[in-house]
Amino acid sequence: MCPCSRSVAIVGVAEALHSSVAGVADVINSASRPGWVGDTPGVPSFDVRILTDLSQPAGDSLPFRVDGTITAVDRVSIVILPSLAVSPVDWRPGGHPQLLAWVRRMNGLGAMLCAIGSGVLLLAETGLLDGHEATTHWAYADLFHRRFPGVRLRPDHLLLLYGGTGTIIMTGAYGSWNDLALYLVVRHAGYAAAERVARFLLLRVAGRRAGAVRALHPAPASPGCGDPCRPGLA
Repeated sequence: MCPCSRSVAIVGVAEALHSSVAGVADVINSASRPGWVGDTPGVPSFDVRILTDLSQPAGDSLPFRVDGTITAVDRVSIVILPSLAVSPVDWRPGGHPQLLAWVRRMNGLGAMLCAIGSGVLLLAETGLLDGHEATTHWAYADLFHRRFPGVRLRPDHLLLLYGGTGTIIMTGAYGSWNDLALYLVVRHAGYAAAERVARFLLLRVAGRRAGAVRALHPAPASPGCGDPCRPGLA
């Protein structure tokens, strides 16, 4: 494994839309499986783990294997918050206080934060989006405006990121988890690796959806390490 392997924590909360947990893990892991979708010598691989917060025992409500809880992780390169199967009318914040504190701590340590569709609600709860633009699933726009008036919502954006190096990334649809996953592969393993993954999984790197990814990261990532190494998941 490359010494700059990117550690990825996908947080499987009880309300998670399952495809935005397992699907993201499958796409990102595909870039790290030698001989499966084709090798790209020298590109960083990914150490992907599915974690739960403290709102439910590990594995409850999730129909796939989990690797532990967020309390066991002191540092990580990338945090991904999944889409939530919650009401766009009466969702209320406050259900995951330990998770929000952990996300803020990981951000303070330099982790990239990602949220998919309605999962941006959790990201907004941290306060890290205050004064910035954000996107989310269109059905949650009115709720988002009411709950987070200090955030400039752009629900017309499929992918939106901010920070000098795109340290916070959001997607605006339930099914856009594959756009996020491909963007992360492009950014950390290069466009050629993302093309191989997308071709194998039939995700259409070339086209409308990949156009959003290419626009955000037009130059292929270096096959070396694009940003400083951080310790992997504990």
